[in-house]
Amino acid sequence: MSPKHKWTWGLILGCLLATGPIWGLVGTIIGMIRTFASVAQTGSAEATASGINTALYTTAAGVVLCPFGIALIIVSSIKRSNACKQDALTASESL
Repeated sequence: MSPKHKWTWGLILGCLLATGPIWGLVGTIIGMIRTFASVAQTGSAEATASGINTALYTTAAGVVLCPFGIALIIVSSIKRSNACKQDALTASESL
């Protein structure tokens, strides 16, 4: 696999990680829906705590993963750019 392709995958993975807060929000919404459904059915605090627990963990995971995704995007962009420049330099030298 060429360096350009390797760092392209880094960009793709970085973009997925950088969207972590969006996925955390989706988990928060799912957790809150579960919370309201359990309150409507049972009214118990244990079921309510379970839904809020899901919401908080997914939000925290999204916020924690985001900086790693952004860092991976920056590093991959620089490395891919350098690989493209090296390929262009090699191609021009061979002419």
